[in-house]
Amino acid sequence: MRQPLACLIGSDLPLGDVIRALDLLVRAGVASAASPVRCFVPPERMPLCAPWGEAFTVAPVEEAVDGLARQMLYLSLAPLPPMLAGRVLELEALLPAGETLKQRTQSLPQVLLAALGLTETVLLPAVPPAAVPRPAFDVALNWRVPADWQLKTLPPAQWAALEQALTQRGLRVTRQPEQDDGLAGYMAWCASARVMVSCVGLGCHLGLLYRRPTVILAGPTLYDEALDDPLCHLLSPQDHCPQRPCNAPRCSWSPTGDVSADGCMPRHDLSAIIPRILSCLAQEAAP
Repeated sequence: MRQPLACLIGSDLPLGDVIRALDLLVRAGVASAASPVRCFVPPERMPLCAPWGEAFTVAPVEEAVDGLARQMLYLSLAPLPPMLAGRVLELEALLPAGETLKQRTQSLPQVLLAALGLTETVLLPAVPPAAVPRPAFDVALNWRVPADWQLKTLPPAQWAALEQALTQRGLRVTRQPEQDDGLAGYMAWCASARVMVSCVGLGCHLGLLYRRPTVILAGPTLYDEALDDPLCHLLSPQDHCPQRPCNAPRCSWSPTGDVSADGCMPRHDLSAIIPRILSCLAQEAAP
């Protein structure tokens, strides 16, 4: 298959999966400053292309509809606009059917490489070091999740206890702001600390992309595909649920339905999380 000369990035695919796919194109040598890939992106998603510098250029999605003679890579699971059908490579046609979105996109890098006939030449994220700002904090706590995925985060009391335990050790801690200042602001915040602590979500993708040691607090989803990265530290709660990982936004096992009390995330133990963070800080500070 012809290598993609442009990417059409839809507005529905999870942001973390778009980031993984874009980074893969850089690591496979398809996108570079010498040979940039044109990305047609909704305005609110344009910051996604920035971390790799000149490897990607951006344009409004409407320009893609005007017609491209060559093959395009469509980074979305939504149905295509009729005028683009048949002219793009859709992830929908590549990913295995009959599974949850999380299960399907676990294999996204391998699926793209195989479909495009490419080989990774760089195995770890390829963001230029100059694109990553110097950290202003020691630890970033990425605690927020979408309203329909509350099952994936620690209860507020545990985040507060974790923050207090770290600050009492003299560490500079920043917690994900509650006010949404846009994707670009969030991405900058994810690069603002030496170590990222995140539930499974966009924060863990960005922490690893920016080459920060990243402690991932798993629950109903794992993100175990990141374990090949030496900066990934995946922690799971005490096993108590035979359905975990369920990759589901709602808990069907919880006896009471109160996931703040008996879901899987409250079973994370701070006595396991804190030493891992301190270890990451020590390793990150080593010459």
